[in-house]
Amino acid sequence: ITAKRYGFFVAKDAKGKKAIAEGVLEVKELSQEEADHLAEDAKDPSMKTKKMELRLEASALEMRS
Repeated sequence: ITAKRYGFFVAKDAKGKKAIAEGVLEVKELSQEEADHLAEDAKDPSMKTKKMELRLEASALEMRS
């Protein structure tokens, strides 16, 4: 999730919490170079075979507990 025009940020401790998001969702086809980079960042070699990625540019985000 990226925030439209960097209008807000999500706290690091939000991991695992539920949220309601509004924005634009797109499917992005990944190049092999992008997949390799994601695998390296995540320290997960299985991601090297990743072909697609969902991307959300959020205009609003409401965190739930």
